[in-house]
Amino acid sequence: MKIIQLVNTLAVGDGGPARNSFELNRAFNRLPACAADLVWLGGHIRDSVIFEEGKIVGELPSPGPRKLGFTTNEGGRRIGLLSLLRSLQSADVLILHGYYLPWVPIATILGRIFGCRVFIMPHGALTARQQRYGRLKKFIFDLGGGSITRVLLCSFVTGSAIEADELTSKFPRSTVQVAGVGVPMPKETKRDPAPHEPIRLLSLSRIADKKRIDLSIDALSHLRSEGIDAVLTIAGEGPRPLMERLSAHARSKGVLDSVEFVGQLAGTAKTAAFLAADFFLLPSEDENFGIGFAEAVSHGLPCVVSTNVAAARHLPYQAGRLVPDPTGRTLAAAVREMLSPTIYRTAQSASRQFAVESLSWSAAVERWVKAVEETNGCKNK
Repeated sequence: MKIIQLVNTLAVGDGGPARNSFELNRAFNRLPACAADLVWLGGHIRDSVIFEEGKIVGELPSPGPRKLGFTTNEGGRRIGLLSLLRSLQSADVLILHGYYLPWVPIATILGRIFGCRVFIMPHGALTARQQRYGRLKKFIFDLGGGSITRVLLCSFVTGSAIEADELTSKFPRSTVQVAGVGVPMPKETKRDPAPHEPIRLLSLSRIADKKRIDLSIDALSHLRSEGIDAVLTIAGEGPRPLMERLSAHARSKGVLDSVEFVGQLAGTAKTAAFLAADFFLLPSEDENFGIGFAEAVSHGLPCVVSTNVAAARHLPYQAGRLVPDPTGRTLAAAVREMLSPTIYRTAQSASRQFAVESLSWSAAVERWVKAVEETNGCKNK
């Protein structure tokens, strides 16, 4: 099966679509019956997920990832438009990452003209929360190119069941399947006999209002007020006004000396942060998947997350805690429940097992192959 993926950019700052398309491409190419090519449309290769800490991530499959264009002045592999069209002629499957993008309808039409089965992974663009923003622009897109895209599309493929439910409500005539998202399974995982003293809390994600990092700061405050010594590491980058508000919030709670903002982490620095922490906190208001959570459990890190984190929907109780409508008090209580060495050791092994069975790339690519196979008749529409 020959697969071509198109993604707007592989820039690190684009988050999910960039990382997901890159890792999915590698996972497809590990299957003996698949040959996958990833084409990206914009951004400099040095700012892409291909590089971490100035080095290429692992061994890149040939021919992709390739950037659409006609010159090679930015380095890396390139593919021209005519070469891309010739590749579509011989491809079986075309996967598009994103939805409200001007090239998506064009790519869908071309894919079907050349006989490909076309799939779209919207990466949260069609969740109820995202529909609140840019409504006029999205309404116009849906009436024009969006309506054509949905007629020709074989299926939407989502990262979570929550996203699938919301997408089905919006477009009830469209086929929607769930493949999930994977994360690489690290070789080194946590094997701590008990939490440290002080307890090490970790928040690692893109810093945005919806992540509710202020609640993680509140949880730290509650733990300390109960006589439990704890510190909080906040990893990630975000708008400067929000960073300043979070710092001011920590100061108002009297815990600024126990909060460390460490900026964006990648590669070995990110791994070290997961292995050094005792608990991962993610009390988000909305999380289409939750890549930080998935990476945390893959390292065997016990997690306390909100029920809005889609990737954690089936998190076993032994592996961590799901908190509905979280507050600082309820987050602190969830952490406190797992401080016993016996419960903590169980949580470490259970979180890793959950990650391998549900969130590994081998599990995700199997669900992708099943999604493709179940729409086998789509090519003949």
